[in-house]
Amino acid sequence: MTVQTRDHGGDLDVTADLATATLPLGSPFRSVRDARRFAGPLPFTFDYEPETHAIIAINALRTNWRPAPVAVDVRRVSFFDQAVFEGCTPVLAAAFHVKDVDYRWARGVRYALPDREVRSRSWRDSAESADAARTGEYRDAKPGRLIA
Repeated sequence: MTVQTRDHGGDLDVTADLATATLPLGSPFRSVRDARRFAGPLPFTFDYEPETHAIIAINALRTNWRPAPVAVDVRRVSFFDQAVFEGCTPVLAAAFHVKDVDYRWARGVRYALPDREVRSRSWRDSAESADAARTGEYRDAKPGRLIA
């Protein structure tokens, strides 16, 4: 299968052998059975809704989820060409084939996040904690007083 995207950020070139159920060389799994435990399905999809500063959780309901292990030859996954992955070597842990999956999405549920001021204050506290861990200087309960 070859997929080419307009921006090339999602290009893929892979061949799957549906008759061969093996783990790829270098897989961190000891067996196909161990790998199967991580082959989903994941029950929820999440999205951030900036208008309400909330997380939307959407339950995905699937039937006929029967992942079959397959051997694959991956020639290109352009996602890993991003600068953030420079110097990294991706490892294919396992590959599975699914077909005829019947699914539907339940109505999303909105979960409000803490207000932005609380979140930014928590971020500052975390940054101060990281600085303290690096320098060995910690502030006690009294403003401006350092303890070592």
